[in-house]
Amino acid sequence: MCEVDGEFKEVGATWEDKNTCQDCKCEQEGELLWCTCRCPKCNKQQQAIYENEEDCCPTCVTEWLWSEQVEYEDVPQYTDLELLCQSAVKPFKVTWSYSADNGETWEEIDTKSILKYTIVGITDENNGLYKCEAKKNYRKMSVVISVKTAEKATSCKAAAPENGIVVPEEVDIGGTVSYNCNAEYVLAGDREPTGLCQKDGTIDYIPECTAIEQVDFMTPNNAVKKGKVNLWCQTEDTSFSQASDIKFYFVNQDDSMELISDSPSYRKKSGLISFYVNNVKIAGKPSKVLCKGENANGSKIGQAVITIVQKG
Repeated sequence: MCEVDGEFKEVGATWEDKNTCQDCKCEQEGELLWCTCRCPKCNKQQQAIYENEEDCCPTCVTEWLWSEQVEYEDVPQYTDLELLCQSAVKPFKVTWSYSADNGETWEEIDTKSILKYTIVGITDENNGLYKCEAKKNYRKMSVVISVKTAEKATSCKAAAPENGIVVPEEVDIGGTVSYNCNAEYVLAGDREPTGLCQKDGTIDYIPECTAIEQVDFMTPNNAVKKGKVNLWCQTEDTSFSQASDIKFYFVNQDDSMELISDSPSYRKKSGLISFYVNNVKIAGKPSKVLCKGENANGSKIGQAVITIVQKG
């Protein structure tokens, strides 16, 4: 018997030693006989590929070049289409060719020697067959990919942003649509809220409607003097400025509102921003006042409820 790595082999047994890539045989009197592994020889179409690092012999692979998608149908015109081949080995050279007559004749495309080819701004003139051919170790293999575009778009169907609206819902090529947001939402960013209908039948821009941030205004003491009151709302949020749209209302018991002022005075001092209306007559008016409004860009709404307390 032969001892190998703590194991005993019977006389005449053979095995492959992965550490030395040799075939081994147990001879008489415990003698070990080694000989180099005999690896299969690949034919003229196959590539020799080591699938695992510990493999002593390569695997002969026939289909060493392929594409995950070999047929493209209804490709939108005026878009970019990326054709991709994949290889089990790194090719020495890659060429792309085009056929407009179903493969009877081929014209080589002037492009980089890589496994990817992009048709930029595809139209129906690009319909046909595309061949990716790779060469490695004096062997070559090719994959044919068919491409067919959709009909040219004549209009675009517009999608409204979430929590928003779009007008109109369909527009001709070259036309524009306008966007707006629902109540309590505002358009994000500074871009004009319009979208252009492109040649490929898509709108080039859809904005985002974000929730308007709620800001609690502060209310200092509103003292009543001689039947009149000074109404103040204040905040430290610097997004509120003189351009903000702030209004003051009397709030009736049925929650209906009566405008007090839509153009209150403004003051900024020591980081505190104030909106105020002085000398408001309160005779016969409700004691509840609402101060509410948006900052200049409409991204925030501030409000406060003021309770007028008259000294008895």
